[in-house]
Amino acid sequence: MARKGQSQRALTEVAELKDRWDEWREDTREYREAMQVEYAYNVKLKHHSDPDPTKPLAKRPLTVSTLDLYDITRYTSAQLAGSAIYLDVQPKHPGRDESEQADLDAAAKIMQARLDDQIHDVDIGYPMVRRRVLRMGQAARAGAARLDVVPGGAEGPVVVPRVLDASNLAWDSRFLHFGEYGCNILFERIENVPLDDIIADYPNGKDVHADDGERTIDEKNETPKRANENRRRTATLVVAWIKDDAETIEVQVGESKKLDPSEWYMACGMCGYTERDLRGPEYQGEMLPEQMPCPECGLTEEGSPKASMDRIETEREIGRAPAFEAKHRRIVFAPCSLGAGKLKEGPWPKGLTNFPYMMHVSDPYPLEPYGNSQTFLNMDMQSMKNESLVDGFMQMRRNRDLLIVHQQALWDAAGEPYQYDGTGDTVAYAKTYDDLAGIKHFQGSGLNPAYGAWFQTIDGELNKHRGVGQVALSPEQMKGVQVGTIARSMETGDVPLDETLRIFREDEERFLSRWMEMYCGAMSADDWQRVAGDEGDVVYRVFNPAEMPSLKLKVNAAPDLNAADREQLTAATEFSKIESPALMRFAGEKARLPRTLINELVKELAERQAALRPPTPPGMLGRNGPLAGNGVPPQASGGFPVPPEPVAAAT
Repeated sequence: MARKGQSQRALTEVAELKDRWDEWREDTREYREAMQVEYAYNVKLKHHSDPDPTKPLAKRPLTVSTLDLYDITRYTSAQLAGSAIYLDVQPKHPGRDESEQADLDAAAKIMQARLDDQIHDVDIGYPMVRRRVLRMGQAARAGAARLDVVPGGAEGPVVVPRVLDASNLAWDSRFLHFGEYGCNILFERIENVPLDDIIADYPNGKDVHADDGERTIDEKNETPKRANENRRRTATLVVAWIKDDAETIEVQVGESKKLDPSEWYMACGMCGYTERDLRGPEYQGEMLPEQMPCPECGLTEEGSPKASMDRIETEREIGRAPAFEAKHRRIVFAPCSLGAGKLKEGPWPKGLTNFPYMMHVSDPYPLEPYGNSQTFLNMDMQSMKNESLVDGFMQMRRNRDLLIVHQQALWDAAGEPYQYDGTGDTVAYAKTYDDLAGIKHFQGSGLNPAYGAWFQTIDGELNKHRGVGQVALSPEQMKGVQVGTIARSMETGDVPLDETLRIFREDEERFLSRWMEMYCGAMSADDWQRVAGDEGDVVYRVFNPAEMPSLKLKVNAAPDLNAADREQLTAATEFSKIESPALMRFAGEKARLPRTLINELVKELAERQAALRPPTPPGMLGRNGPLAGNGVPPQASGGFPVPPEPVAAAT
């Protein structure tokens, strides 16, 4: 039976969401378990001593604890997190005139500067979130973060990023990433929420029971009691973000239409009951009263009507519209307390076009929903390397030199038999000289001759996956290597890091775009006035969520020139030294320089030459000046004679 305030339809919807959430989590269960194992292995340095070769690699306990892999992950994460963030806000709004476009560009620059300040603000904490997401992506296959809006900051609302456990997210398993087209629902599991907070924050929170105890009822006082009262009472919540919600509501369409008095009818605004269908040939609508008790709502305990029906004289067409703006809906429910129904539902934050989450998979694997982490790639080889070191050490200890002597073969200065303490060699004693025939020394066998080659092989395989600047090619090794490969190697010192950085920038670009949308949706005109001064009105008008133009936020690498750019820059520098405009144009076109650059260089040359010309003497023709009137052939600047103007022949 549905609880008070929760319709059966709402309870059914929550149950369906819970089933879908369970199904998708089950589809990715083995990958989430692999995340937990690898994260515990690398970041928490949690190791075991019971190897089982029958288990999958990600679940196989390890025999030797090590800090090497932790150092590898820390180094690669630091390299990636240390990469600079360059933002570029590009508004796209065709059909605007020049003044409107100028306002749009100016507002975009202010938004870019504002967002750049936020993502580099240590108090907001995105630099730390960035490092932790990358560390998780390197150590445990995936790292995740979420954006929240916090009102009441010094300069208005603030968008705050938070790190998530990536294993708490679930979405349609047909999609490798929830940002892909077609993925319409994203679930986030929030664990260990204090039950007191749930009861205080949600109207139906009293119907949620703790996950760590059973809920009982005191029949005398009818108050809920909990088993295990001494334990901290917590519950699990799930937030479902629905992108394309099918829920609709009735809306009035068009203008009101006056009904003929014969078509008037009674309707209840409380329960929705209407007598429109009672109209017939003998129906007399003009005889209806203005109000009458509703038969469906019934009577109260005192016998008075619960609601009244009104006479409807005008009517508007009824249509259906999405219940939530842009069909974006967010529902919070407790998966272990389905009887509580929806704890909270409502629209997404204004302006959002996609989920305000980021998932970074550092090394994607094409056949799995999650990629292989650096832990996955290194944990087995690293363990083999460490175990080989230990085996070599133990073998050297076992194969120490052996010294065999007679028990009283030597005497010390005090006249006592010399006792070997065994610190240098393993000592054995013979009973008689006949057994010994002198002191014997046996050299230990040492390591296996193949140990060096074996250890070098393991080390070489391990370094293939490290990604810690192992690339150091000599000129001889670079012969025959493609130019693009050399360029990537020289830029980062490591090809795997360069590829991982490209993947992360794509994830970060989507994340920061959601940041900009949430910020625009939360800022008011007064907030923008405090932030941008007089230009705040322009920014608010341009970036108002209802009128906001199409925007693209780019996250770029550090501005660097590739080989082709450097060649063109060198050519342009050389051409700028040419003193002939015609020769400069010819050389620029042969070098395939941009025409705009050639025109600029020619213009600068002409202005420079004009500034260096000597002044025109009196009576001489200056630039565009009149002819001198003293009968002397005028000269142009530069000393060349100017031909006289032609004179018409006398008739």
